[in-house]
Amino acid sequence: MLLDLGNSYDGFDYKFFEEFCRLMNLEVGQKVLNIEEAKEAWGYPTPLRTSLGMVDRSDGCSWLMKRSDWEKFGPMPPIKDGVTGDVLIHDWMQEAGYKDCIVRDCVTYHFVKGESSG
Repeated sequence: MLLDLGNSYDGFDYKFFEEFCRLMNLEVGQKVLNIEEAKEAWGYPTPLRTSLGMVDRSDGCSWLMKRSDWEKFGPMPPIKDGVTGDVLIHDWMQEAGYKDCIVRDCVTYHFVKGESSG
C-alpha cells in the first residue's frame, strides 16, 4: 500500500502510521494471509517486476527466513539486470517452492530512498 509519510525518520509521523495500520487491519480477522487474501482485503500487493516477470508478491521491506535459507539463497546482490537484490532473493526462493505470506500485524514503512525513488 502506498502512503507518503516522509523520507526520513526525523519527519516521520509515527502516530499517524500506527493509526493507519490499526484501521487497515480492522477488517482482517486472521493473523497470516496469503497473497490472494491480502489482495482481497487491501488490494495489494500489486504486480511487481521481478526476474521471473510480473508477479503479485510482497517484497523488499522485511521478511523472515531461517539462517539455513539465508545460507542457501543469500547473500543478495545489490542489483542484477535492473532487479534489486531484495526482489531477487524472493525470486530464488519462489523458484524453490517457498510461499509468500503476509503477517497482518507486522507492517513496515519503507522510506523512499535509493532504488525506490522515481
